Amino acid sequence: MDFEIREGLAAVATELNSRPRKTLGWDTPAKRLAMLLAANA
Repeated sequence: MDFEIREGLAAVATELNSRPRKTLGWDTPAKRLAMLLAANA
């Protein structure tokens, strides 16, 4: 895959994963994942 495409996809993923979600009680997906991983460590 072209570097510019990968860079653009990474930016979109970061934006989406740092956007608060109502279904997560206004947490971000990244925060919930971090909490899940910390609980299982």
